[in-house]
Amino acid sequence: MVANTEPSPDSGTTRTVLVHVALPAGVLLALVGMYFSGSHVLQEAVAPAVNREFGILETLQHLLLVAFGILVARLAWRAPRGIERVLFSVATAGAIFMFLEEIDYGLHYYEALAGVDPADRATVRNLHNIRRGSGDELADIIKKAGDLLVLVWFVVLPLIAPRLKSPLLRRLAPSRWLIATVAVAFLASRLAHAIGDTGAPTNGALDKALGEFRELGTYYAWTLYAFALHKKAPPPA
Repeated sequence: MVANTEPSPDSGTTRTVLVHVALPAGVLLALVGMYFSGSHVLQEAVAPAVNREFGILETLQHLLLVAFGILVARLAWRAPRGIERVLFSVATAGAIFMFLEEIDYGLHYYEALAGVDPADRATVRNLHNIRRGSGDELADIIKKAGDLLVLVWFVVLPLIAPRLKSPLLRRLAPSRWLIATVAVAFLASRLAHAIGDTGAPTNGALDKALGEFRELGTYYAWTLYAFALHKKAPPPA
């Protein structure tokens, strides 16, 4: 008797659930749990009190932005001349901008290597830290614009794509599974805020930045999306 070596019909779905739901949920829940665990070692691993940029949470964000930037840059290279190449080129520029903003344009690396005293460190570290005349931070505008883009691109577009007349939008529409990925990111952030509101012990690194958990999940969604497009893209001529 010859063994059946064909993959199970459910294997693709299982892998999709793992990649889009189980993996991000597991990572985010682990990081949230570590940060609110009461263990100083675990808290410092997630987000060091001296500078959260050096922790696991922010480092994973940086790596995902780099991966996303590389993928969309390759898509721009492969795309035929026209609107598609322009879109991927804009996405590449956006990835570079977000990466530089996230790493404070390398400022925290310089300060760590140069031994700059915490009291002497720069207060304005990137564009979204610049305050306007009202005192509000540009981060508020960037965050709302980013949330709107995620809502439209990863929730609305996948749902309406089959009814769209534009072949380009239908081709670029994300998988509906990414709705679940974005939901996982949002719920993880809500959980972190709910735990934080109870007064759970932390090292203070994320006292005003619990949204970093959502950002990690969102960057993961963008990277998954770019990877899926990259797999479908034809090789360069």
